[in-house]
Amino acid sequence: MRRLAPTGSVGKIQTLPPQAKQTKTEAPAPNPVQCAPPNRPQRRTPLEGHELIADGLGRVNRLLHRSLTGAPAETLNKMPNPDSNSMAWLAWHLTRIQDDHIAALEGAPQLWTSEGWHARFGMPPDDADHGMGHTLEQVAAFRVDSPDVLLAYNDAVYERTKRCLAGLKPEDFDRVLNEPQYDPLPTVGVRLVSVLSDNTQHAGQIAYLRGYFDGFGWRR
Repeated sequence: MRRLAPTGSVGKIQTLPPQAKQTKTEAPAPNPVQCAPPNRPQRRTPLEGHELIADGLGRVNRLLHRSLTGAPAETLNKMPNPDSNSMAWLAWHLTRIQDDHIAALEGAPQLWTSEGWHARFGMPPDDADHGMGHTLEQVAAFRVDSPDVLLAYNDAVYERTKRCLAGLKPEDFDRVLNEPQYDPLPTVGVRLVSVLSDNTQHAGQIAYLRGYFDGFGWRR
């Protein structure tokens, strides 16, 4: 049986003795947030936009190496279900997007055809083929024997991207691109962020699939 509290005990407020009462004081103003540890050396110059993009795409490159290295061809080419992309196709596609978009900004040919990467993948020399609009049958037909060609292609494209980015000035990011199919018109900065967003999403999907197929131990 539930016991009830003694009569008069419910709702009784205990007060502190006079000497224990606290006086209201103003809260101290918060200290400014310090993002970097005090012992970290500070940059002498502000971080430039092109450095941020290069750093982000460098992380994509490193994540690809971590996710693809050691994966057998069966794992690379496996679609988790009939409606989803394989690790190999995703890695090829994200590199094709970076190659295509950076080449267009630079006004230079894509490495895909100019350096013969299409032949190393056993594909025709078509600069317009970067995976957008591929059917599930095309995804299933995309095969590699190892991660080597995927990583080597991304390495080559990323090195060209870094050289392109290093030549950009702050005002270049605001240059409007002549692409009337978009409203508003994109700028160089918007296009670079688009590449980084695309590549980051697909690199994360690849890492997820490696863990999905091989379990947590693949990171060891």
